[in-house]
Formats: sequence, structure tokens, C-alpha cells
Amino acid sequence: MEQAKHTPICPKCGYDQRGEIATWESVCPVEGRCPECGLGFAWRDIFDPVRMELGWNVEHAHSLWEMFKRTPRTLLRLMIPYFYWRSVGVETPIRLWVLVRWQVLFSLVLHLLVSIPYGMGIWNRSSIQAYGSLGELFNQTGWKGLLVPFVNAIAYPWVSLEISYKNNSFSIWYPASQGGGLSSLFGPVFLLMGMVLLWAIVMLAIPVTRRQAKLRARHVVRAALISGLAMLFAYQGSRLAEGIDEWTRVGLMLNNIYQGLFGAVVMPALVLWLMMFWWFAVITGWKVRPCSAIIVLGTVASLLGGVVLLYVASMLFGWY
Repeated sequence: MEQAKHTPICPKCGYDQRGEIATWESVCPVEGRCPECGLGFAWRDIFDPVRMELGWNVEHAHSLWEMFKRTPRTLLRLMIPYFYWRSVGVETPIRLWVLVRWQVLFSLVLHLLVSIPYGMGIWNRSSIQAYGSLGELFNQTGWKGLLVPFVNAIAYPWVSLEISYKNNSFSIWYPASQGGGLSSLFGPVFLLMGMVLLWAIVMLAIPVTRRQAKLRARHVVRAALISGLAMLFAYQGSRLAEGIDEWTRVGLMLNNIYQGLFGAVVMPALVLWLMMFWWFAVITGWKVRPCSAIIVLGTVASLLGGVVLLYVASMLFGWY
């Protein structure tokens, strides 16, 4: 049973509405207004917030199968943040643990899917460098030579397997210890992570913006979780570009064409999307008025936070 059925609170700021209810003399009015933040609402939505659940939103799915069916429609709306926040307002019930479960499952599925072309790239590189051709790779190593690249694609960069040409045996090494080679893979993630964290800090930790927004922390946490998808797509997009470059290499020559396109086109698009996501969250979803100061502060702080976190990560992991 929903907590709001027992404690009617404002969906935006969380103010307890029982004081307002106590002033009713005979009948329940149709509409009300929060005395704390000024949000107008229908009283039936306060007493029964479940009726505000959205049929397309994975956050309101009640089973894994519903999550699966709702994922394409949710991602489609998220492509243009305005359409997402136009439907997901402060009145929309928040299901943080459902969001977390969905993102974990979605991340695992996406990782496995991207591992196919990434493994094919490793397959092509290892066959050319060590054996000269795919046919010779299979002749010398059998099924191990076909399996190892895909295992590496899934486990990279934490653990990697190598197969010995002489005795056809496995050996394990840890590429994560070679920090300099991982900057293209994790650099975009830290940049976007810093942007998400600073937006959340601006909305939650700065007293002036908190008083102006009059927003429950759960709204900001929801936005941070969803905007974290940008980090997921940056990481997997970088893996995909690297895998395609490896697969299309000619001999020992690697031109990094697709990795270059990823850095020049996809990453700026992800940065712009993340900014638009938070802008429309403030303006359309949360209806913060006035909002210009928050938009400017959040934009500047997030850009600086992303650059700083990327620089700190570069220093710690040796990405020069």
C-alpha cells in the first residue's frame, strides 16, 4: 500500500497536507494547493498516487516482462528529454528501486550485445597478429581460439585471457593495471559522471537553490539515475567504436576512424543530451519558477565538475 494513502503529502516538496485536510468542514474539495511550495493538485491524486502511474514508463513496471516491453518506449521518449519530462512531472510516483533494477538489467544486456562486435574485433586482431588468418587461428587453437576473444570482450578491462601458441593453454592477465590505454574507454564516463554529480549537488546541497526549487530529494535522485544512462552509452559506445575499428583494420594498420567519430560526434551529443535532460527537468518536469539562475548555475557547475573529475581520474590512473 502506498505511503501517501496514510500520509497525504505534496508530491513536489513533501509537505504534510493533513493540516489542510483538517480545515475541511463538510466535503472534500476537488483541487487544492500546497501552502509550502504553491503546487496545485487534484486531491484524488494525493490520496491515490497509483492512478498517476504511466503505462509506458519502466519505472512503473510491476514485472520483468513489463520492464522489457516498456524499455523501447521509455528510451524513445528519453531521446528528446522534453517529451519525457512533459509526462513525468512531480505528481508522477517515484519508484527508485525499480529504476535501479532496470538499469542493472539493461546495462548487462547492452554489455553482452556490444561484446559481440567488440569480440569480433579482438578476434580479428589476434588472428592477424599471432596467426596470420582466421583459418590458421582455428587450426592451431581449435574452439579455444574462437571462444577466448568473446570472453575477453565481456571481461575487459578487468580480466583478460590469452592462449599460448605452443601448448594451447590459457593464461590470465589484468589489463586494468595499464591505465594509459584505458583513457578512451573511461575518460568519457568520468566526464559525464562529474556533470551528473554536480547537477545533483546544485539541486540538493546548495541552500539557495534548495529553497528556490522546494523539491523533494527523491526527484533529484530519480533524475540522477536516469541521466546516468549517458555514462552507460558513453562506455558502451566507446567499446563498440573500438571493436569496429579492430574488425575493419587492414593488416597491422589501425586507423581509429570510428573512435574518432565517437569522440567528435557521439560524445558532444551525449553532453548536450545530459544538459537538456536537466534543463527540462527543472523547467518542465519540476516546474521551478523562477528557474534561470538554477539553469545557469547547474550548467556551469556541471561542465566544470565534469572536467575536474576527468582531470583527477587522469592523474590517478595515469591517463596522459
